[in-house]
Amino acid sequence: MQHLREAAEKAICELSPAAQIDINLPYLTMDKSGSKHMNSKITRAQFESLVAYLTKRAVGKNKWIEGDDKSNNAEVMESKFEVVVQGSPARINNYPDCFGSRPYAADEIVERARRALGKKGYNLLKYNCEHFATECRYGRSWSHQSVGPGLSLGFFQ
Repeated sequence: MQHLREAAEKAICELSPAAQIDINLPYLTMDKSGSKHMNSKITRAQFESLVAYLTKRAVGKNKWIEGDDKSNNAEVMESKFEVVVQGSPARINNYPDCFGSRPYAADEIVERARRALGKKGYNLLKYNCEHFATECRYGRSWSHQSVGPGLSLGFFQ
């Protein structure tokens, strides 16, 4: 299973600039006839279709991701930066620095994040990735991106 996860992470990174990639996983499994290998090509459209299908299965129709029990079971895990951003533009957004918030030292931020490995309880509006990052950096969770939608939907009053 670990090989499959690593191949999926690699595919995400490689599909960012490419239209198609090769997936080669030797010795993926074994049965009575011997070793089984995976040699396949996948296009960006196929990958996006697969992700859409899996997302529909995981979340279900007409359910808020914010309130779905499966999304609430998401857990903090360590991943490579390239895998997380998936080729999308990314920037450091330390906006609380502009308003006088003082961040912890870099080593302390990393330690706070590592202590949270395995933590569950993701919530799109109330505790998302930005909440986690600001909590590690400043000691209090805040998500600028969830305030507008949260107010519109009546989550914050």
